[in-house]
This record gives sequence, structure tokens and C-alpha cells, in this order.
Amino acid sequence: MPSTITMTAMALRNQQAGYPPGYVPHLGETRQYWRDIILGVNDGLVSIFLLVVGVVGGGLNTAQVLLTAVAGALAGAISMAAGEYLATKSQEEVLEAELELERSHIRDFRDMEMDQLRGFFFDMGVKEEDLAG
Repeated sequence: MPSTITMTAMALRNQQAGYPPGYVPHLGETRQYWRDIILGVNDGLVSIFLLVVGVVGGGLNTAQVLLTAVAGALAGAISMAAGEYLATKSQEEVLEAELELERSHIRDFRDMEMDQLRGFFFDMGVKEEDLAG
């Protein structure tokens, strides 16, 4: 359960954004960013820790261990940045292809798409009379 201060801050932010009282906005893409940050930090810390443990076990001196840790951190950061760039790029391409497919469905199979949307709304509890108009 969020603290009173957190709840007050969220209420103030929602009020400033023009949301009605009690409305909780979607997190949207920020949820994915937090996931990536947590995963990246965890992965980076574990891999550098294990690299340092390995070279310390090999009998290297302090300067060599430090240099190995810095090189490992730099290599890991570059690798993760490149991997995240490629993953994001491919995700955007898949999303754009899916949007184009939906556009063609709406254009060529409008009635089927409208029925599908009605079904989605019914599944969420929206009534037929709320959809009319």
C-alpha cells in the first residue's frame, strides 16, 4: 500500500493533469523502462562481481583487478546498449507491421473489426447501450 505522501503526490499530479479524482492513469511505456533498468543493473552487477571474483581467485594484483573490472563494465555497457537498441528497433518494426495489418483490416474487413472491438468492450464489462452512438 502506497504511503500517504505518495498518495497525496499522485492525487496532486492527477489533478494538475486534469484527471478526475480517483482516476489512475496508465503507466504506458515507463513500465517497460523500469523493467529494463532493473534488469540491466542486476545483470551488470552480477557479471562484474563474478568477473572480479574470478580474477581475484587467479591471483592478480589490485591494479589488474581494477582494470579488469573497468574493462568488463565498459564491455558490458556497450553490449547491453547495442542489444537494447536492436531489441527496441525490432520491437518497433513488429509494432508498425501489426498497426499496418490492423489498418488494412479496418479498411477491408470493417464489420469484422467492429464486432471484434465490441467483443473486447463486452469482455471488459461495457454495455451495448454505452457502445451505441
